[in-house]
Amino acid sequence: MTGRGIGGPLGEHDAFGSRTARGNITITTPDEARRAVQRKKELDCDIIKLNEFVSFDLAKVVIDEAHRLGMPVAAHSLDAIETATAGADSIEHIWAVGFSSILYAPARRRLVADRLRGKIDQEVAGAFYQTENFDRVIGAMVERQVAWTPTIAKWLRPLSPSAGRFRERENQILNDPHADLPPAVRVVTDNAYEKLFNRYTREQLDFAKIGYEKTNEFIHRFVEAGGILKEGSDPPRGLAALLMHEALVMDVEAGVPPMTAIQAATLNVAKTFGKDKDYGSVERGKVADLSIIEGDPLQDIWVTQNVKMVIMDGKVIDIGFRKYKNPIPSFYSYQAIPGEIGVSPAFLREGSNSTTLRVSGRDMWPFHRVMLNGEPLPTQFVSKNELQAIIPPEAIAKAGTYIVTVKSEGEPLPESQRAHLIVGFR
Repeated sequence: MTGRGIGGPLGEHDAFGSRTARGNITITTPDEARRAVQRKKELDCDIIKLNEFVSFDLAKVVIDEAHRLGMPVAAHSLDAIETATAGADSIEHIWAVGFSSILYAPARRRLVADRLRGKIDQEVAGAFYQTENFDRVIGAMVERQVAWTPTIAKWLRPLSPSAGRFRERENQILNDPHADLPPAVRVVTDNAYEKLFNRYTREQLDFAKIGYEKTNEFIHRFVEAGGILKEGSDPPRGLAALLMHEALVMDVEAGVPPMTAIQAATLNVAKTFGKDKDYGSVERGKVADLSIIEGDPLQDIWVTQNVKMVIMDGKVIDIGFRKYKNPIPSFYSYQAIPGEIGVSPAFLREGSNSTTLRVSGRDMWPFHRVMLNGEPLPTQFVSKNELQAIIPPEAIAKAGTYIVTVKSEGEPLPESQRAHLIVGFR
């Protein structure tokens, strides 16, 4: 458990509040940094999560204080060389090391800002990684034994040679009537494929493929140089647990030996976070947490998800997924929603013909729905700044003031602030 991430003021890189919306703890002084870490310790957190929007000096304070208290640090990073030098235990995501390969800082900052503002997608931004500088980033991480989690499956699995296998398994889970998954899970899972193959232009898709090739090159070179690869799920673009197994396949496709991939998901994680005394490998004296699979993952790494039995703490666990509900209710949307919105047109006549309503705002997503007086309208995602919805004549049959909001599909709460559509008499 990490609890809320620790980071600096967002400034030019404000991702439309995505960090603050998740409860980012902002630090501006060494004392604030140390106190934030100490508070995590008091709350029995296991790991410190360090966000990317923090200066090197403050990152060093956070890391030093965490290590003093026996807590490892997992970091986002805009400069993996600096983050490694500061002493972080792990760096998360391909973009953290990919952007770090752009040594000219103004160009790197511009690309980061454009990505977070929705001007360029992560899938496309990967084309700008500078492979000639990969060794500098890798060398700094390997020298200081900084582990790294690529989390590439969330963005790039549609480009994997195994995408057909992935899609079949995803649909098998999504279509299981006993699972009762929220609709938002299907939407975000499908969106990874819809974006690349249905919404991207040919040029965007070509850039995404270049980024995928560069990603595979970094993974291969990192492991070959002795880097500590670790794997875990990053679920905002797919099925949480399955994404890890998809990532293992993609690691092997990048040239990682199957046993190294298996260790990335087990022993390397435990070692990175100081848990290998009890977890991470099958040894006498360790906690009996076992995943029993059918098949040989050294021949086909995909069989890691072919689970036949699970043992946790020495006890056999029911592996059937039957209408499971998170025991900790989450009263926020699966992803951020826009705060303020605007609508155009803002005035219609009662009973008008079907009308396209443009809804503008920030941080729009394909799983957002436009609501009219609390009822969903057919909605199309246009961009991070716009949705379009169709208003049928029967929805505005009477004159009056109509309330327009934006919500996430499958999430009862929350919704955006209200915009008003005035419907006049015919």
